[in-house]
Amino acid sequence: MDGLLVVERAYRFQRKTVGRQDIVAKYRGIEGKPWPDEASKKYKVSCGLAIPEHLPEILTYYQAVSKNRKCDLLFIQTHEVPKRTDPPPSGFTFCGYDFGNYISEYNLFSVIFNEVLFGKHDELRRFTSCLNANLLFDKEDDIEKLKVVREKLAQDGADLETVEPDEEFCGISVYSFSEKSNLSLLGRVKSRQQTPH
Repeated sequence: MDGLLVVERAYRFQRKTVGRQDIVAKYRGIEGKPWPDEASKKYKVSCGLAIPEHLPEILTYYQAVSKNRKCDLLFIQTHEVPKRTDPPPSGFTFCGYDFGNYISEYNLFSVIFNEVLFGKHDELRRFTSCLNANLLFDKEDDIEKLKVVREKLAQDGADLETVEPDEEFCGISVYSFSEKSNLSLLGRVKSRQQTPH
């Protein structure tokens, strides 16, 4: 499954806990509030994602919602079977691999965000040393290593997030839209908005 996603950051972390705001500011994975202002009801969103062909409309929405809150416009690919290999739309840059599941805008979980960055088990928190500047993995091998450690903890009775049998955690490729490097695309969207119909 792949598609576009607008996610609001920092919506859960209003407390002045040291380091939390900094982590949320850097993190570029799936965790957050998808489609703020109930945009998924206004745009064609299936399983919590919009198709790349709707990028101009989603860019318009993203620009509006980003004026009042910190949001990211992402293109994600979940590594389910069969694995998708479609390239991201123009204007998106690879940020890294998240690990978890994105079933819909109402059912998502990032192991990296919740159990590595903000978890209570040292065995999982050690994986912070494998994360890149976007607080995601650069290599899929790191996902496999994390899976092994996590499964061992679960067998030992650790309190970890569980999933339904048809909702397995998997690697998720994350690409982020960069406003600075894509001013021409944003300009075309703005001129379309100003052109009378």
